[in-house]
Amino acid sequence: MPQHFSIRPATANDAAPIAALGIQVWLHTYATTGISTSGANYVLSEFTEHRYQQLIADTSKDLMVAEIGDHLVGYAMIGWGNMFTDVQVEVEKLYVQEYFTGQGIGKALLASSRLAAQKYCGTPSVWLMVNAKNMNAIQFYQKLGYRHEGDTDFVLDGVKHKNHVMVLRTAIN
Repeated sequence: MPQHFSIRPATANDAAPIAALGIQVWLHTYATTGISTSGANYVLSEFTEHRYQQLIADTSKDLMVAEIGDHLVGYAMIGWGNMFTDVQVEVEKLYVQEYFTGQGIGKALLASSRLAAQKYCGTPSVWLMVNAKNMNAIQFYQKLGYRHEGDTDFVLDGVKHKNHVMVLRTAIN
């Protein structure tokens, strides 16, 4: 049953819950054959409270969190200046805890990201990378109008994991 959620900018107090949620979602998405040493080392170094405190303070990033009550259930992070396509703004992360998918949280986080892109860069167009094996996420993005415009690899310990580059080029309604 859908629950009421709210979206707001992340604060330094959100760093630990964001890191924990990031680990959970990343492992669910990428560790589909179990947790390898390289996967464990990656999440334990990448998803830390200290790192998220730095990202929240970084003026070239925008982090939004989704909450139900006082519990974090998702987050989105956008950045600008990292261009893989002709679109300036990247949705670097869109993570929603599996228990809360299908309730509009991801869509709302993406909408807030596009508003931030419009505010800071003058365009609501955004791009993102998604694991090529994550069909649920790919279909979700396609339903929102994102189009597959290329591929790239996420490399972990020399192993390539194919990612699709998807771009949304429409105006905000």
